[in-house]
Amino acid sequence: MTPQSLMKRRVNTSFLMMLLTLAVQSVVSIPIVVFTVLSMLGIEVSSYYTEFVLVQLLYPLGTCVLALFVLRLISIPRSSVVTIKPLRWDFIPWLGLFLGVTVVMNYTVTFLMELLEWIGISIPDAFSSYDPQTLPQAICYFVVLAILPPVCEEILCRASVAGVLKHLHPWTAVLLSSYAFAMMHATVQQIPFAFVLGVVLGFVYVKTGNLLYPILLHFANNAVACLMTYLSVWGEEWVTNAVGYGADLLFLLFGVASAIWLIVKKRFTLKEIPHSLSVADSARAVVKAPCFWIFSGVYAGLTLSNSALLLLQESQGIPL
Repeated sequence: MTPQSLMKRRVNTSFLMMLLTLAVQSVVSIPIVVFTVLSMLGIEVSSYYTEFVLVQLLYPLGTCVLALFVLRLISIPRSSVVTIKPLRWDFIPWLGLFLGVTVVMNYTVTFLMELLEWIGISIPDAFSSYDPQTLPQAICYFVVLAILPPVCEEILCRASVAGVLKHLHPWTAVLLSSYAFAMMHATVQQIPFAFVLGVVLGFVYVKTGNLLYPILLHFANNAVACLMTYLSVWGEEWVTNAVGYGADLLFLLFGVASAIWLIVKKRFTLKEIPHSLSVADSARAVVKAPCFWIFSGVYAGLTLSNSALLLLQESQGIPL
């Protein structure tokens, strides 16, 4: 098999796997349907834990199992892509760069959403309706949003997409894993944010060959978001604003310093990664992969339908 044929085959396999996450989502939704039917019958079992925590617990675990199964199916040793090694000192500048990028993208996405609202397009965010209100809810919230997704999504997107493609063409591997990571979020607010952060996560993973790096970077972003949610729920508004803006400034300065160091040390290159395809050949292989286009169409439609549904609910006064 030629390298281009192998690239096409692996892109098809990776994006078929990403499509199958929708099947996992459907299976995970079964308990919610059961609880809804029970509620209609007068048996009230619906709660924060059944509506939110259970789904957020089962979905990443299900996708992680799917990713590990696909790796076995295509005969790629898990140890070669799900590589966990001790951290080295260079984790610090990568962390600084990542945190700086999260700040820039947070403000960029906020500006874009406000710009859309200014021209008459308001896209609500349904996720805020699940903010925790009690300590047990806060603990569950942290587990299902700050701990599980970094582990499971990095195995799904970085190991099972970037990992299986990096020796065919490393930059194609990074960009495709970032694209898959972004589109699977399926909301207008999260797609641009997830794509840019995915590029950093994918680059660091391919560069270091250590899955622990993107897992911990991903965890840092989600953990900060959880802590800010706690402040917004239980803290005074001025305290939340002060901590938020102060952390943003600190992360931005940390990011700039880290970027300068990484540039000076010439770390922004993947030339040392051995690969068998040119940019043009890898691009042609991706274009010829039907699962890539099916995935793109399905998730583009899902994103638009999610936004339309949220707008409809808001216009009808239905709680999000």
